[in-house]
Amino acid sequence: MAIKKQRVCYFGTYRANYPRNRILIDGLRKKGIDVIECHAQLWHGLQDREDIAKGGWKSPKFWIRIIVTYSRLLWKFVHVGHFDVMVVGYPGQLDIFLGGILCLILRKPLLWDVFMSVYLISSERRFDEQNPRTKYFIKFLEGVSLRVPNLLLFITKEYSDWFENTYKIQSNKIRLLPLCADERRFKPIYTNKQKDSHFLCIFFGSFIPSHGVEYILDAAKILQNDKDIIFELIGAGPELDKLVSFARKQELASVSFLNWIPIEKLIEKISDADVCLGTFEDTPHAMMTIQNKILESLSMAKPIITGDSPIIRRIFQNKEHMYLCKRKDPVSLALAIQKLKSDPQFCRKISKQGYDYYKKHFSSEQVTNQFYSYITEILEEGVV
Repeated sequence: MAIKKQRVCYFGTYRANYPRNRILIDGLRKKGIDVIECHAQLWHGLQDREDIAKGGWKSPKFWIRIIVTYSRLLWKFVHVGHFDVMVVGYPGQLDIFLGGILCLILRKPLLWDVFMSVYLISSERRFDEQNPRTKYFIKFLEGVSLRVPNLLLFITKEYSDWFENTYKIQSNKIRLLPLCADERRFKPIYTNKQKDSHFLCIFFGSFIPSHGVEYILDAAKILQNDKDIIFELIGAGPELDKLVSFARKQELASVSFLNWIPIEKLIEKISDADVCLGTFEDTPHAMMTIQNKILESLSMAKPIITGDSPIIRRIFQNKEHMYLCKRKDPVSLALAIQKLKSDPQFCRKISKQGYDYYKKHFSSEQVTNQFYSYITEILEEGVV
């Protein structure tokens, strides 16, 4: 008798090209799971999400957009056909309600990859300053949404503890699924290309408070007399204009900014870097997560400097898998850069050890296997 192929409905207005979503979807397909993407676009980039969180949600235009988007999503769902389990991707704080209703009607289990807290992010980015009621609305919405699914996925134990304490959710609904890099793109590149004499430090990511990019600029100012050390900051975000203005006022000739570039070009930039830079703020979100850029740098066998934190210390070994410095401390960061620049052999050592450790504990195959085990659990045993 033929074994029935499992069918997963990946549902919502999730960011279709975000690494987390793509890795999980493609990983399930690689395992032979039939994944049907029932997706409709609600958000139009980072700035759009910020404008809505700052109070744009009260505009009639936004609610018209909500109605149109979810009508399209519902129409697509009508044509999905049979499925065994529904997964709501990141971000899903709005999607989970419609998904919950559909799963209740069809008596199907529902799993939500929560990934991060919209309430915490909006608080850290001070979206509520102009509209204080926005903060309480987002918290209320997120708190209610967490009670809908059968299973909730969080990326770290620290983050899941925060959710559990903040919203009093049932611990038996919580599972952990760490981040990983898309290794089809982020992988070691070994070339014989002649390298120039510069020591290139790269940051890539969003210019947001939790990343602490201002401390990179402060470190660049400290190191400005060493003409061999240069910095490239790649990305965009709400703090970009402020950071560019600061760099110009300080006449930081060693610092250059690049907007988001095609992924192939970004891979080349990372490959050319002597060191990759992580995060250096101490916001709650920063202290509870291991950011994409850290894992992507490790998966390319690049040495990385990032801010120290309990979660980093719990998982990685300082000066073995990466180099840690004090958070919010540009002097500590500058000293770390000087150390790696002055000791190429040590730099190569932590690059290799960091890469080996990543492959052993954070590979996309391992994460996908864990994800599949949760889908199997929810199908076979059910979760209250």
